[in-house]
Amino acid sequence: RQSLAFRVATSLFGHLGVEWNLLEATDDQRADLGDAITFHKSMRPLLHGGQVRRFDHPEPAVVAHGVISADRRSALVSIALVATAPWLILDRLRIDGLDPAQAYRVEMAPLAVMADMELGPAAEQPAWLRHGLVTTGANLAAIGLQPPVMNPESAVIVQITAIS
Repeated sequence: RQSLAFRVATSLFGHLGVEWNLLEATDDQRADLGDAITFHKSMRPLLHGGQVRRFDHPEPAVVAHGVISADRRSALVSIALVATAPWLILDRLRIDGLDPAQAYRVEMAPLAVMADMELGPAAEQPAWLRHGLVTTGANLAAIGLQPPVMNPESAVIVQITAIS
């Protein structure tokens, strides 16, 4: 059974359908879902007006896609591990389509369901998950972003925002 975090991460870019009988949900799960709905509503201009992107990754079990705003000042990217990968540490994900000269803040989307989830069997996850990262669009396209160690059917939403 897929976690609420995985359901939100994989459906945020569409209709945000979680295909779940909410009568079976706990109070905490309903609160997390309410948080996700509020986040989705706040991101509607980006999600419905931006450019949809698919990001190639050498590991077929990694599915990465996102939306970049028309002015290239913001983006949301989903990184999902949909099956068991042959190794825990995945290659970096190159995120192209942003302004190469622009500085961006890269961080996990502020969703309670993402903050509380158990990603995978790592002693330590990449530092950007906890502290965020400031880098350029050129670096995200050329060097990329280290995905976290994730269990199958786990996903994270990355929020990328231009710094003035």
